[in-house]
Amino acid sequence: MQGSSGNWKRPINRMYSYNYQVGENYYLPMKNYIDSKETKPDIPGPLCFSERIAANALNDIKTTMSYSRKETKLTSIVSSTVSL
Repeated sequence: MQGSSGNWKRPINRMYSYNYQVGENYYLPMKNYIDSKETKPDIPGPLCFSERIAANALNDIKTTMSYSRKETKLTSIVSSTVSL
């Protein structure tokens, strides 16, 4: 084990926009309740994942990738959409 310092290096943390939106969407009803507390809205109850997405849809995320093989160019568009 020559050259090994024995220290573990933490991997780089990457937060992707979709993951961020899903995490943000979890707390959105409570955040809105706290922001509008002066108007006395109903206290938000527990919601399942599909109910949270239906109430506050995530933004459409589009990623474009291009691959070229010989004379063929393929374009792939991945779109994450939620239909209500």
